[in-house]
Amino acid sequence: MRITLGNTLPPYPDFVEGIRRAPDRGYTLTPAQTITAIREAEEHHGPSLIVAYAPCINHGIVKGMGYSQAEAKLAVDSGYWFLFRYKPELKEEGKNPFILDSKAPSVPLDNFLMGEVRYASLKRTFPDQADALMEAARKNSAERYNKYLELSQR
Repeated sequence: MRITLGNTLPPYPDFVEGIRRAPDRGYTLTPAQTITAIREAEEHHGPSLIVAYAPCINHGIVKGMGYSQAEAKLAVDSGYWFLFRYKPELKEEGKNPFILDSKAPSVPLDNFLMGEVRYASLKRTFPDQADALMEAARKNSAERYNKYLELSQR
């Protein structure tokens, strides 16, 4: 499994939230949920970290930056980015401190990856290597989701 900031922090006694920018269009995370995440991080007595996915121009969104909110939703729906919370205070209440807000991916990961020039150009330039890397990315996404799901069910 690839090591990411999000999957290395939850075991430690810090407050962590995995979010993405929140449009008010019925997407996975509403503006109110984003504000709640920020408020909870601020109220935590100790170090807090919010890890947010926010598309930028360097990602090379094929549809254009006007679709960055839809791209963020696709990142979540495809399993590229997971939404979760780790709240150590819940331990004191006898509850699981890890909360997985993402549902299982409902869109093929390739739909997200091929919508960004940084990945699509690899497929055009080095198709064989790209196929192997795409398969590794699909496997990694499934492993991360299963790990987060397991953490949320403890």
